[in-house]
Amino acid sequence: MTDSETHQLRVLRIAHHGVVSAWRQRERELRRLGLHVTLVSAKRWNEGGRDVQLDPGDDDFVRGVRTLGRHPNAFLYSPWALWRLLGQPWDVIDLHEE
Repeated sequence: MTDSETHQLRVLRIAHHGVVSAWRQRERELRRLGLHVTLVSAKRWNEGGRDVQLDPGDDDFVRGVRTLGRHPNAFLYSPWALWRLLGQPWDVIDLHEE
């Protein structure tokens, strides 16, 4: 086998809705297919009018990041946490935001 045949695709996915366990199913399925997926999500997010705290449960691929602001169209992730993650070798960066 060549290096390209054995290389595990590395995906960094950034999605604030990952704070909800049920909405991390996409990442679970990608990992089941053999991809290396790291999900960056808000540590806390307002879903349906109430604050939801990130509980990774068995999802060891989730990284909770502090957010500044709370509106889905007007917030920032902590730049330090993102900077550290972006310094790693990713094949795909999947940014899922409004």
